[in-house]
Amino acid sequence: MDEDMNITLRFIRLFARSTVVPENIVRTRGVQSGHFFNTILPKLQRAQLGLPAEGPKNRLRLMVSLSQIDRLVENSENSFEQFIANASSSR
Repeated sequence: MDEDMNITLRFIRLFARSTVVPENIVRTRGVQSGHFFNTILPKLQRAQLGLPAEGPKNRLRLMVSLSQIDRLVENSENSFEQFIANASSSR
């Protein structure tokens, strides 16, 4: 599994108990925050998977269900780029 996919999966796991996650939680839960916010999050946003939440700033939310994310992960062959390609083509 490539490192970007590992980071993405750590991010997605944060949503197991909440629909909205504050950025500071992302920064403190083992997600490489600089790389995540500069590289990975923009790709998730372009694929319409993750976006800033409406309301108070500095919160993130998923745009698709966790079950859809699970299917995308299963079909990604552990590649972040394939995960993004699959997500983009399913929209």
